[in-house]
Amino acid sequence: MSRECSEAALDDVVPIKRYVIITFYCENCSQKISSYANDKGEQHITCPRCGAEYHRKRISRRRVEIVMKAARGNYFDWDDAI
Repeated sequence: MSRECSEAALDDVVPIKRYVIITFYCENCSQKISSYANDKGEQHITCPRCGAEYHRKRISRRRVEIVMKAARGNYFDWDDAI
């Protein structure tokens, strides 16, 4: 009877997904940000201090694409950056 229960239990097991914690610093205010990547290896993060939004996507093991958006109501002043 225990064998039947264990076989039935194995059929109901959901595969465990591998979640990886990614930690990096906000480019705007240097706040340390940590979050989990989804199944596609993407992250959508909002900095708790300044409100800047990051969209981080792993393309390969050596390449990561990060898109930073200004906080709501703010803008990037490109004249100061040059």
